[in-house]
Amino acid sequence: MSNTLRTLAAWALAAMFAVAVCGGPASGDGGGPRRAFVAGELLVSVPHGTAAATVADIAKSVNATVVKSFGALDAAGSRDTYWLRISGNAVPDADTLNAVNTLKQDPRVLYAGVNHLSYPLDSIPNDPRYPEQWHLPLMNMPKAWDIEKGSSSVTVAVIDTGVDVNHPDLQGRLLPGTNTIAGGTPTDLTDTAPHGTHVIGIIAAATNNNIGVAGVTWQNVMVLPIKAGDANGFTDTALIAALQFADKNNVQVVNMSLGGERPSAVPDPTDPATAQILAMAAKGIIFTISAGNSFENGNPPIWPALLAQLSDNILCVASCGPNKEHAFYSSAQFYTTITAPGGDDPSFSNPKAQILSTLPVANGSYGTEQGTSMAAPAAAGVVALMLSVPGVLPSDIKPALIATADTLGLQVPNAQYGYGVIDAYQALLRVAVSITVLDVGAIGGLNNPVETLHPNIRLQIRQITPANLTVTLDGNPVTDYTITNIVSTITDQNGNVIPTRYDVVISHDLAPGVHKLVASGVNPGPPPRTATVTQFINVAP
Repeated sequence: MSNTLRTLAAWALAAMFAVAVCGGPASGDGGGPRRAFVAGELLVSVPHGTAAATVADIAKSVNATVVKSFGALDAAGSRDTYWLRISGNAVPDADTLNAVNTLKQDPRVLYAGVNHLSYPLDSIPNDPRYPEQWHLPLMNMPKAWDIEKGSSSVTVAVIDTGVDVNHPDLQGRLLPGTNTIAGGTPTDLTDTAPHGTHVIGIIAAATNNNIGVAGVTWQNVMVLPIKAGDANGFTDTALIAALQFADKNNVQVVNMSLGGERPSAVPDPTDPATAQILAMAAKGIIFTISAGNSFENGNPPIWPALLAQLSDNILCVASCGPNKEHAFYSSAQFYTTITAPGGDDPSFSNPKAQILSTLPVANGSYGTEQGTSMAAPAAAGVVALMLSVPGVLPSDIKPALIATADTLGLQVPNAQYGYGVIDAYQALLRVAVSITVLDVGAIGGLNNPVETLHPNIRLQIRQITPANLTVTLDGNPVTDYTITNIVSTITDQNGNVIPTRYDVVISHDLAPGVHKLVASGVNPGPPPRTATVTQFINVAP
């Protein structure tokens, strides 16, 4: 791989590295990935009493010098630790890792590693009432947001009682919705229940905006509000019209925090509303549906939650409390898929055990509620984040959620929890395998030629090791790329440090005309996941 970047872009990258190394973005600033270590800096340990000349020789073997001796740090005083710095400016991350791997092979060295960077933990939003939202850290959202904050190309349809479209914490998150209640005005989304505004806030309250509360999907995923009922309930005809509207608007997720008791858990696929849901699920639309609140009232089957037994794209979401305990009201059936926080306050007088979210401004703007109606949108938000990761398919969602859920040490699946309590961070880690072309405009395309014969092409790689990455340019393998901006690494069984989240910079002389770059990679899993990206580069004559 090349050791230097030879265009003006290299200086921009070097400047970015300097900022990252000096401090890194503050927790919760919504910034991009943070560096895992200081480029060009190493820590080594040698047997106590090793001569300074020997240490200098060890450093010289990787073109480094000794910055500082820390002396013996272990309790036994048996090993001395030194801080080394590789010579040169803007040392490529690959050279840093190669130096570590070289030092590990030196019999004089007891330990060799990079100078890791630590940060204030996780993405903590600045919304003033976030500390009251226990349900977000319960799902591991701060760590999840470090991986993915959502994409505006993903839309969640919320079929509910409407929404306060003027709520300050929902601005920029709502698409034009509709009202499907018989005799209702299509544009009237007034939430008189109020219920829908609370549900939508759980998914999409604007996060890190210094206002009110945080939503699961940070600031990007969009919501399509559909008013299909009110405090008097939801008719089948209104629900069918709502489902059709969601389908017509090409949503990826549908949340239904509603349901009705049924005498049997056996679905009737000929039921018109059921048929509509099943048809949409078959197209790849994910449904998050409340399990029901009837556990203490005979625990009857609840429609449409019971449809989860018919499709992996339909998730029946049960509810838990602040300690992941099964909520006292949460219906428990064999078709339960997953559990999310929905509150657990049998006294109905402890808001700290309920879910804080948005309410219509006329109802106080914010308030607490509990129910599986709150658990389902929490799950919907996580699903939306997962679908925001490039390359993730609807068929990836349920397997990732159930494989990474917290089982609480219980045998799963079970009626109360399904496969366990959602862990958004672990679910995102499982699906976040991607290759992304960065700065496409700077690279050029078929209709946007670059005016240089030596363009820099930069790719962002997630959860694919370099050994499993293949890059071709006009069909020819490319191996002389530079690995840089390493964010995360793993250590293999031989002790080698291997990057897993990093950027690749390709710098090649190209003749005028159109060139084709293809990058593909695989994460062996399990389960194995692949990612491929194709970029055309039009070099101006």
